[in-house]
Amino acid sequence: MIMFNIEQYILKNIDISNYSSFHTGGKADLFFYADTVEKLKSILSYVFKNSIPFFVVGGGTNILFSDKGLRGMLIVNASSEIELFESNIKCSSGVKIENLMAFCLKHSMAGAEFLTGLPGTIGGAIYGNAGANGFEIANIIEEVELFSNEKGIFSCDAKCMNFSYRNSILKMNEDKKVISISAKLNLNKGNIEEIKSKMKKSMVGRVKSHPSKLVNSCGCFFKNPSQLLNGERISAGKLLDLVGAKNIRVGDACVSKKHCNFLINESNASSSDIIELAKKLKDIVFKNTGVVLENEVRIISEEPPFLSVNI
Repeated sequence: MIMFNIEQYILKNIDISNYSSFHTGGKADLFFYADTVEKLKSILSYVFKNSIPFFVVGGGTNILFSDKGLRGMLIVNASSEIELFESNIKCSSGVKIENLMAFCLKHSMAGAEFLTGLPGTIGGAIYGNAGANGFEIANIIEEVELFSNEKGIFSCDAKCMNFSYRNSILKMNEDKKVISISAKLNLNKGNIEEIKSKMKKSMVGRVKSHPSKLVNSCGCFFKNPSQLLNGERISAGKLLDLVGAKNIRVGDACVSKKHCNFLINESNASSSDIIELAKKLKDIVFKNTGVVLENEVRIISEEPPFLSVNI
């Protein structure tokens, strides 16, 4: 590990709203921007050693911070290393999914096309087992390099990650503060034209059904429920559409006209506005259908240990 004075990179009292795609949230007492794997490992060692409460964010596309910020350190994982092997790619957890897809296309690596158009980073995708079109990142994970206070650096294969729908061992045990550092993705050399075609198909589908990336939103707010309605499994978006969600708003927090499971900060919504809107939507769905929605977006409390709150 490269040694350097980590403290000189720690900032204080930083506005964290730019590190959530909702663009809401207050200030963090401490802040660290880790743009390499070595910096990420160093700051994790530092906070564990000094018992500093912390929260790690990647692309911030599935995060809603408190209006009061964080009473601890926000660590932004912006590590961007990608390495090509014969049958896999190793990438740091801070790699943006869009950059991974560009790398795959450049090197004709097939198998990850379903990720095209998904926001966020590889680390976030692993944490929540992100996916689309019937595939999940669990399908291509060979190994994940992890960091914990108890074990330091260690590796975990796909099986021990306990992946399930929008879930992983990291999410199930978020209080343990186990952080992904990098991942090996099991991919194969493919035909570049076929890869392009699959990527385009995935992107076209998202453009048709999802709001623009330019809007302040964190993607689908609620998980698709496993609970059936009249014997049929219906997505959260369709349930919300059925109950008239498009007409519900709280201040500048509203529902996308294009996809009812996307909540939007139109201009000056607070995190509290978005949470209040989400609660109203959850209540009206339950009142009209009996289905209980569970938020997929991680609502992070102001005080440590910064565990996700289910509204």
